[in-house]
Amino acid sequence: MLSHTSNSGEKACPTEFVSSVWQKLLSTRNAFFLVASHRISLLQLSLLESNLEDSQKQWAAYQKALQKVTGVLTETEYTLHRYNLATGDIQALSNQIQQLKVRFRKHSQV
Repeated sequence: MLSHTSNSGEKACPTEFVSSVWQKLLSTRNAFFLVASHRISLLQLSLLESNLEDSQKQWAAYQKALQKVTGVLTETEYTLHRYNLATGDIQALSNQIQQLKVRFRKHSQV
């Protein structure tokens, strides 16, 4: 416990004693808050890093799905441009549609 005496053995003034106690208390409190603030900052950085990693994984999944869809659309566009409705008949169109369905199923299973 803190003593009311000074280093030289003389009795300290009560206001000086209280002031000293308050200074030590405030110093301890400030040190605690500094450490707590640092730990909170580290936790926030850790959470931010985790969120960014999750977002990156989700973006990679979206990009892969987009590439598949783009591939199917490109192939469909190419096939439709190859088919000339003016010189083809309805049976040829039906065959093209069936081929596109098969290709689409194959791409969607990958």
